[in-house]
Amino acid sequence: PHQLIRQANGTFKLSAIDWTERLVSDDETNPIPEFVGSTINNIFIHRNRLGFLSKDKVFLGRARDLFNLFGQTATQVQDDDPIDLQAVTKQPVNLRYSEETSIGLVLYSDKEQFVMVTTEFILSPKSVKLTSLSKYECDDKVSAVNMGPTQAFISKTPLWTRVFELAEVRDDQPPRFFETSSYVSELVPATVDQMIGSPALSLLSIGQTGTNTIFHYRFYQAETDRISSWFKWKLTGTLLHQFFDVATYYSVTVITDDDDVNHVVVQSYDLT
Repeated sequence: PHQLIRQANGTFKLSAIDWTERLVSDDETNPIPEFVGSTINNIFIHRNRLGFLSKDKVFLGRARDLFNLFGQTATQVQDDDPIDLQAVTKQPVNLRYSEETSIGLVLYSDKEQFVMVTTEFILSPKSVKLTSLSKYECDDKVSAVNMGPTQAFISKTPLWTRVFELAEVRDDQPPRFFETSSYVSELVPATVDQMIGSPALSLLSIGQTGTNTIFHYRFYQAETDRISSWFKWKLTGTLLHQFFDVATYYSVTVITDDDDVNHVVVQSYDLT
């Protein structure tokens, strides 16, 4: 992993990370994290800890010390020591991405979801637990997004993309799932590779790099009912990237002029 740091003058600097070396003990009592030497599927920050997903393992470094992956003593477990957990299930698991909830962290694998919670106020190796949440197939390349009260993720068939939402995540009962795309089951193709969400706008945007069609899902959530709609846009140019900022949708597109010269353009759409 490398770090991208915003400088005081507004420029960015990309550099290697100066990791904190192990200061006490050895490989047996203060081991090197198991993801070292393996493929890292995802990197995230949770509760002031730097986290990694690799195979069936989730690892979080020292609290308040992002680039320290070792415990401070080998004689006892401290509350701010690293956390190393394995997803235990009947089938092989490859954790792909994570999304935060009010009670903890939801971890998504290809065919199963897990929730990491703490039994105490602080997140420590002594109080954390990782339990199975549900068994839905998830796309391994398009991450879940936060939609405010829910989390949205996609599952693909050979031809089409299905959008699901996960709601009411708790550690004492199963969550609630529903298929957001059930009434437009043949609208979103299986080739999409981007999904972003705006909780403030109650809007989900799905697209495919290199194409000009964007699929939007927008909803209004009342107390017990939801009013929603699907619609699609034709962009000026082909999509590279998309993102939300407050009430504005931005697309980074490639536009080819009459002389076959490509121009990369950032376009904004006010959605108020």
